[in-house]
Amino acid sequence: MTTTTEVLKKAELHLVANVDSNGWAAGTLFLDNGDGVNELETKEYEYYQFHLSAGSLKKWVLNDDSQYTTSKGLDSLIIVNAEVHKDTDFACWLSNDESVNFIDVSYDADKKSLTLKDPNGPIDLINLRDMYYGNSKTDQNLC
Repeated sequence: MTTTTEVLKKAELHLVANVDSNGWAAGTLFLDNGDGVNELETKEYEYYQFHLSAGSLKKWVLNDDSQYTTSKGLDSLIIVNAEVHKDTDFACWLSNDESVNFIDVSYDADKKSLTLKDPNGPIDLINLRDMYYGNSKTDQNLC
């Protein structure tokens, strides 16, 4: 029998942001191991808030009491309704220690979606501070 914990350690995690007409999206992500009943008491969960706008994704940790890791990390950020970002040619994520990590960018014209993915593998959500993306001809490159 496969446990929830085993599934979570293997499953891919894709954050999908459905932006509004102003290019803004927000949401929260709660991850626990799925096996226990006392994760809230023991603080063994990941809980984040995200805001996406103006070529950046900002993340806040909502469970400051724990550095508990449930997932293997963020496999990609997918922005839908992203036709305004079709010419995106740079992207990166900044870690908590302020190191810069470059991200692959791909735009799907049929789906009008922009996918940002670290070529080195999933991004550790605890270590992720901010993500930046844009077009080098029109946007300030914060990478």
